[in-house]
Amino acid sequence: MKQLRKIHLLIHGFCYAGMTGGGQALRAEDPLRPYLAREERCAAGWSSRLERLAEDEALVVIPAGQAGPAAEYYARAASLLGPRFFLLDTPDCLAPEFWAGDAGYTRALLGELADALVHQHLDWNKEEVHTALHCRACCRQFAAMLGQRGYTFDPATVAAEAWGASFDGCVTKYTLGLRRMLGLADPVAITFDLTVPDAAFLLDARLRDCLRRDDGLYLFLFEHGDQIIGLYTFTAHSLADPPAYLRLAGIPAGISVSSKQGIRLWPEPEEYVLPTAPLGYYEPPQVVVTPAAGGVLVPVSAGLVYRLAKAPAYVFMPGGMPCAEARSLLMAASRQ
Repeated sequence: MKQLRKIHLLIHGFCYAGMTGGGQALRAEDPLRPYLAREERCAAGWSSRLERLAEDEALVVIPAGQAGPAAEYYARAASLLGPRFFLLDTPDCLAPEFWAGDAGYTRALLGELADALVHQHLDWNKEEVHTALHCRACCRQFAAMLGQRGYTFDPATVAAEAWGASFDGCVTKYTLGLRRMLGLADPVAITFDLTVPDAAFLLDARLRDCLRRDDGLYLFLFEHGDQIIGLYTFTAHSLADPPAYLRLAGIPAGISVSSKQGIRLWPEPEEYVLPTAPLGYYEPPQVVVTPAAGGVLVPVSAGLVYRLAKAPAYVFMPGGMPCAEARSLLMAASRQ
């Protein structure tokens, strides 16, 4: 068996090209235009990466679609990488064939459902369940393809890196699930410059740092104009996990927290609700950032959209605050 040293994950690449037909019919003022432009820049990076992958590195794709630019890219990846290109096109849990499998696969699916029901009772969201189940199916397909092609990897030492869309949505939530299910010792590194964010204010932001805290969480630090923006994320996530919070203490004036949709979560929170969420994904208005012991509790992101307590909460530091000072304050937050 050939050993893979690194796995590159492309999650939902070319989704904006798929939604817009490549942008040909977009008006100049269409809100999707800047996202498509960002995706096109990322696609150039995805393409250049193909030529630089070593013989012990693989590309694993969870597609959003397989037409247009995506089809061209996948064909090129297959040509350049051969058996080291893995397209995971397994159906999701809404398809009957998803549920066909051996006893081990069935037990794994039931284990995910049991985690949600036993540990979260009625608080889980369909988005969480659907994502976890699809991750399970992707892992099964990946394992089968590895065996068929004569490849393996050591979960204790293999490195993994993720690209795609969106940075603060599917790229995060899938990498958290895949890390846990593949048993990877190290978190999957998300390469921000090769991702499309959902948050409009990140489209022209610069990643200053990504720090792994002692509690295992990530702190992303972005620079937007003269302002530093922080985001806390999990590095692995399970359906058994309740929402998690960090307490920011000693908060100077001028700090605010917003959702990725731009809804103000603190101070003077606006109504936090996503009225267009599908049935089973919709949650009633919530307050997810709350005062606590001289500080404020900020939720940790699992990359979810509709589970509001596990969705991204961006911490906007005061304008002009030096990055080192912002980093120190955000890193000092204590997990609750």
